[in-house]
Amino acid sequence: MAPAYPSGFPLHLALGGRLLGWQIGPFVVQLLAAVAAVWLCYRTARELGLHFALAGAAAAMLAVFPVFIYASVQTLSDTLATTWALAALFFALRGRASHRWAVACGAALAIAVLVRPTNALLAPALVVVLGFDARRLGCFILGGVPGALWLGLYNHYLYGGALRSGYGDIFTDFALEYGAPTALHFAKWLALFLPPVVLALPLVALADRRTRGRELLG
Repeated sequence: MAPAYPSGFPLHLALGGRLLGWQIGPFVVQLLAAVAAVWLCYRTARELGLHFALAGAAAAMLAVFPVFIYASVQTLSDTLATTWALAALFFALRGRASHRWAVACGAALAIAVLVRPTNALLAPALVVVLGFDARRLGCFILGGVPGALWLGLYNHYLYGGALRSGYGDIFTDFALEYGAPTALHFAKWLALFLPPVVLALPLVALADRRTRGRELLG
């Protein structure tokens, strides 16, 4: 029997179980992922130039967000996927000054994809944030190669193709007919869970010339 779940999250749990035992290891993995996500949210905001109070508010909103808490106290991959996605964004911001951070960005994205394959949709945004420098983007790709090779080989041996997965044909889930209902669903629940001012902040950033850069576009 081939497992249906992507390999990234079970590998994290296996490492936690191996180091700390199966009674507490997986729980510690979830706890550390949640703490790391909140910390990375703060550090990313600071890297974007936000005042420490605003960065702290962003981290606090993530920490008390009901869905985040729900996913962090049980065995779900959502929090870990969020952590690695935030890590990739943070490393991308740092990668503009150091090619080593660009490598780390590629590696973090690869792990994020192993945990949640749809995190591959982050790649274009990370490229925009990194900037269109050939050497920097080369380092980004280099960092992601090991994870991509693992994912391709894993899918090939278990499901018969590098682009196949245990989820089956995922492309049907992205049919155009689902676009409008999904957008309405997200709009409704974001409006219910977040203060309205938070949803308006991207528009405020767009109106200010100082924040109208590739970071906002990404």
